[in-house]
Amino acid sequence: MRPAGGIFSALLRIKPEQVTSINPNVKVNATVAYSIFGESYKWGDIEAPAVPEDFEFGKKFWELSTELLASGKVKVHRPAVNKYGAGLDGVLKGLAALKQGQVSGEKLVFTL
Repeated sequence: MRPAGGIFSALLRIKPEQVTSINPNVKVNATVAYSIFGESYKWGDIEAPAVPEDFEFGKKFWELSTELLASGKVKVHRPAVNKYGAGLDGVLKGLAALKQGQVSGEKLVFTL
């Protein structure tokens, strides 16, 4: 992050101090889907209260996404199973291919 700050967003909740202790100008966000269930939850030592707005959003999103998938307006990526080999070696080769921009429009899946 630049000294002037920015936005740090993660898929898992972290304590904002872990980021702001390095740069106090950074805003910390987390995207955790648990809140769409309308209940409080605990992740490690972090307690998150229920967020009624997230629950309402979750209900609307579920209805909309169900319709979009059923109508074919939104499609999931086609799975490419073991395209770069099975096991962890295949995973490493797949990650290298991703970094090199060789993967597009598919979901890499590996059997272990």
